[in-house]
Amino acid sequence: MVLATRFVPRLCLEAAERLLYVRFRLGTWDPPSEVPFADKSVYGADIDMTPWEDVSLDAARQSMVSQLNGDPATSSITTL
Repeated sequence: MVLATRFVPRLCLEAAERLLYVRFRLGTWDPPSEVPFADKSVYGADIDMTPWEDVSLDAARQSMVSQLNGDPATSSITTL
């Protein structure tokens, strides 16, 4: 629809503007040497995500849904 009419809704533009503003302020595209909080030796010690990686992986595996057409017994898909 957007490509056919060449019209981008104002809310989409405002959302993109907010997103890009935050990403620029955080230094997403800056080299790591210019971003003060990118030094993991200073800030990385307080943020240990290792325990939560297992939790998020487990949640992702439990939320997967297999879409099968036809009888599951005759399907060639056995595991994900």
